[in-house]
Amino acid sequence: MSDLSSVRVNGQRQWDAPMEMTNIGAPPKGGRKRFAVADVDKHGREWFRVRRQRRGRSVKVDETGDMFARRLGVEDDLAPVTMGSRLDAQPTGGEFDGALGACAPPSSRPPYLRRDRSLGVRPTIKTQGRSP
Repeated sequence: MSDLSSVRVNGQRQWDAPMEMTNIGAPPKGGRKRFAVADVDKHGREWFRVRRQRRGRSVKVDETGDMFARRLGVEDDLAPVTMGSRLDAQPTGGEFDGALGACAPPSSRPPYLRRDRSLGVRPTIKTQGRSP
């Protein structure tokens, strides 16, 4: 087992990012409503892009609309470790529906992942549900 005594997780950032995202598309009666490719989804994706770029990450969008945010490692020629989810949410989804898997990974870099390897976050455009 690795010595994890020096591992630090920014708990506040781990909490704040999904909580900010969860406010986007929150109808008054509860749940979340961020249908893929709807205006509210675009707002959420723009929020994600700006937040990542403010932290010095590169953000690219492919032809299908999937996003790729990347923190470069010391050795950029190594393949990145990539994780993520979607940013859209189901109409009755909970606060973290979609948001947790796309917003939390940057704060939860596994302790065994050294800084020499790039870390990527990949919010997809649509993995389930229906479009508006």
